[in-house]
Amino acid sequence: MHIYFTGSLSGKKSHGSNYLRIIEYLISHGHTVIADHILQTTEDTIRKSTPKQKLEFQKKVEMWIENSDCVIAETSHPSVSVGYEIGMALQINKPVLILHSPDVDPPSLFSSHENENVVTSTYTKDTFARTIVDFLGFVEQNHDVKFTFFIPPRHAHYLDRISKRHKVPKSAYLRELIESDIAKDA
Repeated sequence: MHIYFTGSLSGKKSHGSNYLRIIEYLISHGHTVIADHILQTTEDTIRKSTPKQKLEFQKKVEMWIENSDCVIAETSHPSVSVGYEIGMALQINKPVLILHSPDVDPPSLFSSHENENVVTSTYTKDTFARTIVDFLGFVEQNHDVKFTFFIPPRHAHYLDRISKRHKVPKSAYLRELIESDIAKDA
């Protein structure tokens, strides 16, 4: 799987070892990880870039996100750029895993997001692997076919209620109904 990893450049001082741990875990499990823009770049390098270089870099970031299967963002250190990258990924329907350490709050705009492509999770060095495995399983499960259709408002309201009551995404509820019918049909 092709994974775009991002985190705060200024956060590398305090969270860089976590960035590296996550990236190394992904690579060791056979994934291709785009992360050099975080690992090999400094704030000073960005500051000294010309406007043209910054625009070229932005285009690379857009291409990397577009060509990835998903995005993993370590958000323990606030970053406008990371928020921008998350927003960009969601705009093109890429699944995003937003990780943060237990001693900080999750990014407020994403902490209770209703988009099923957003997963926000606290992690530690002992729990991050399980979180990543679950997320990548979700990505693989939903990677095959995207199916969009129109439904009457009555159905939409019902799905909203059921989703909130059972605390599951609407698509998960619909998948469960289909799986149930498949089991009955078999």
